Amino acid sequence: MTISEGLTVNSVNGQKQLLLNDAGFALIPLWAVKDELKNGSLVRILEQDLFSPCAPLSSTYALYLKRELISPKIRVFLDFLRDKLDSEI
Repeated sequence: MTISEGLTVNSVNGQKQLLLNDAGFALIPLWAVKDELKNGSLVRILEQDLFSPCAPLSSTYALYLKRELISPKIRVFLDFLRDKLDSEI
């Protein structure tokens, strides 16, 4: 089975709102959905897997202010990282 990228969200709150609106599933910090898991509005899947900030699949983040403010050097570097990580998964 292949899962292709359908939507990119740049905030935990955005991910959470999509989840609450039945838009799919996400790798999201437990602290962000603790109450929703407790009240049953969200359910945890892949409970047997632990995603860690130290694991390659779940540890790479690029944080920047605004897309239009990114210098060309940073854009090239981010594109390189994305392509490199995509080829290793």
